[in-house]
Amino acid sequence: MATLSDHELHLAAHNFLSEGMPVDLRSKLVGQISNMPVECVEAQNAKSAAENASDHMLIYANAIDRLLRFGLQEFDRADSHPHSEDLYRAAIMFAGAGLDRALKALVADALPALAKVDEVVQVKLSIFAEAAISDSGGVGVSPVALVKFLLGSGASPREVFAENWVQSLTAGSAQSTQRLEEIAGALGVTEPAIRKRIKATKTKSSMLEKAFVARNQVAHDLDILRPWDRSSDDSKSDIQRRRDAAEIRDYVTELMDVCQLMINDVGRRLGGARTSIQ
Repeated sequence: MATLSDHELHLAAHNFLSEGMPVDLRSKLVGQISNMPVECVEAQNAKSAAENASDHMLIYANAIDRLLRFGLQEFDRADSHPHSEDLYRAAIMFAGAGLDRALKALVADALPALAKVDEVVQVKLSIFAEAAISDSGGVGVSPVALVKFLLGSGASPREVFAENWVQSLTAGSAQSTQRLEEIAGALGVTEPAIRKRIKATKTKSSMLEKAFVARNQVAHDLDILRPWDRSSDDSKSDIQRRRDAAEIRDYVTELMDVCQLMINDVGRRLGGARTSIQ
């Protein structure tokens, strides 16, 4: 068997990886706005890191799948090889983690600023503050809760309540449409197209909901099926849910695009408010 030169190996590897490679994920995603306010930079950095990591996993999964097809001579295989599907699972995990980290950063950095300039957010902050100092019956003020907030750290009561609101919103994970609706409402995101995209449905049939379901199946169950959902032969290769490459790309795209749309919306309103003040 002839030994290939380094140059020949390079060409072979290049051709192998480039042929049939899916289009770069990042070229298909919603882009960020220009002149991003400083309060949105950390969220944008987190989102960018997530899209890079997810894209890398999708590329590697495709390469490993092709390598296995060649090595095992399964050229006519209709579905992806099980050994490559862990990389697809990693892609959805990176996308979900990035959305969670980005939106928490957006809340932490942008919400206090929005509370000073955005009327929708100011109303929501007032509602939070009233509920926070109400007694258990909701008809009066709790002295204990009021003292707690008045003695909190902050230059003003507004800042104290805003900080507690931030802590409340970032305490749990942002891995469901219900949580995204709550965060979007707090951030004053009223754009109908965005709100429709993140709205929960009774059947969990939206692309975003499907993406969250997939993410949670991987994160909490490692995609392992319940015994009664497995095939009759119960072989080791059948205990995990199968993942389709196109399906995972759609889920990653939806998670990243929704995240970017929310960052862009907040960034535009903060930038617009400051421009109007000048």
